[in-house]
Amino acid sequence: MANIREHCSWVHDDPVAATEKAVALTPRRGVARGAPPAARAPHGADGAATLVLGGGIAGITAALQLADAGYQVYLVEKAEHLGGNVARVDLTAPHLESARDLLADALARVFHHEKVEVLLASALAQLDGYAGNFTALVRNGHGDRSLQVGSVVVCTGYREFDAARVRSTATGASPT
Repeated sequence: MANIREHCSWVHDDPVAATEKAVALTPRRGVARGAPPAARAPHGADGAATLVLGGGIAGITAALQLADAGYQVYLVEKAEHLGGNVARVDLTAPHLESARDLLADALARVFHHEKVEVLLASALAQLDGYAGNFTALVRNGHGDRSLQVGSVVVCTGYREFDAARVRSTATGASPT
């Protein structure tokens, strides 16, 4: 979005300078969106696959929701199993539901969903392209695999909250 009137035509006396500034401010993608649909380049996830990085409960949930919406999903997990840190937890907050039951249901669904392909012991080695048209290189022990995807969802990096660390920092004591 470019505010041509207030930033160019109203503040410049020189029409050539105002035009040059307007051209510089106008996003090319915004101009392309105004073109007739047949002239537009493909953009977005219209029928494109999605790459989900991380096989914890967040990645599994994202993969299932996208697959249920009709998209092909590649679920990439660096470990040899899905579940992430939730697999180590007994109960979930705030209702103290069984983490094992929650995970078992999600795992059964994700492994049997026709739109989800699970890639275990794999990692994203390279990602090239632009929104709506990415080429992802996924590497595992069997070699490299190139995937064409329209979007990437990153679900990595969960860590448990350590209350002892916060308490010791607040009192000035060093964490043990």
